[in-house]
Amino acid sequence: GFNDHGTRVSGVISAVHNNGLGMAGVSLGAKIMPVRVLNDLNIAFPSDAAPGVVWAADNGADILNMSFGWPLDVLGGVESLRDAVTYAHMSGCLLVASSGNSPLIDVLYPAAFPEVMAVTATNNRDGFWGNSTTGPEVSVSAPGVKVLVTAANPFEPGVEYKLDTGTSFAAPMVAAAAAVIWSEHPQLTNDEVREILE
Repeated sequence: GFNDHGTRVSGVISAVHNNGLGMAGVSLGAKIMPVRVLNDLNIAFPSDAAPGVVWAADNGADILNMSFGWPLDVLGGVESLRDAVTYAHMSGCLLVASSGNSPLIDVLYPAAFPEVMAVTATNNRDGFWGNSTTGPEVSVSAPGVKVLVTAANPFEPGVEYKLDTGTSFAAPMVAAAAAVIWSEHPQLTNDEVREILE
């Protein structure tokens, strides 16, 4: 497709270590289960994402990184996404999502759901990125400014790595950190891993 957003996010989580190429992901050896919920134009409704969340939970995903979001009043089924998030959480998954990339709006859904860790972005000096969407639903912040990511955009042939900015790249930092914690302490519950991160 024309949209490599998932490729960029996935690289932050688990790009291969010590291979002399580009970058290393935050986790070491976390497996990616790619579930496509957006089309080539990066467009979808919450009702399009909901089946993907349920599918991931039913097929062995431990951590769901959701670098996408919508305002509450968007057409297309925020309620179905709420039900999917609740189901995944009750299934034992840890849910992480980007809060949004505008200070003028409320935290997007699914990040705003209480079962989800909403993530804002910081810069390389551990300062707050001013374009992050904030609100009482925010759980943690993570690096999200000029993050080196893996790339696979057909409109940029030959570009395998690039710098990117947004809460979409802060969220996978948190998801990857959760994977590291869970791999060392597999007895923990999703809520316990969240508590450690917070």
